[in-house]
Amino acid sequence: MTIQQTNLQPDLDADAIRLLIGPNDNYYIFHWNETKKHSFNWGAFLFIFLWMGYRKMYGLVAGILAVFLLIDVLAVPLGFDADLIVNVLIIAMGVFLGFFGTGLYRRFVIRKLRKLKARTASDELLAAADQRRAGWIGVVVVWVVLLVYTGLSNLIGRL
Repeated sequence: MTIQQTNLQPDLDADAIRLLIGPNDNYYIFHWNETKKHSFNWGAFLFIFLWMGYRKMYGLVAGILAVFLLIDVLAVPLGFDADLIVNVLIIAMGVFLGFFGTGLYRRFVIRKLRKLKARTASDELLAAADQRRAGWIGVVVVWVVLLVYTGLSNLIGRL
């Protein structure tokens, strides 16, 4: 099944969607077109932050880590176990992303492509989408951010 044979997003360029998704575009296109079948995204479930980094969902990563940091900060004066709460949230987030990550990523790609389309000339859209495709640089970025969070969390825990 090709994206041209579907009504995934008729107002968006099919090739731009594929370029923006990058590797595994066939997997995502197939599951986005399946309205009755629910799939489980094992990559999102097992590698929560790395999956989001690979898919360049940096805003979601930053928001989640900000919540975790807030929990760490509030744990000190309120005297509760921040590690337990964060670990439970990570497990819940993994289950949530396993079931809903593919749909969440669909909305992310469509929103990103619409913004890109509004800011980019039509003859440059494919090149711009190709530059923003999913990739391993996002994993490295998320690893660095996770290391910074871990350091801050340990520092706050010592207070």
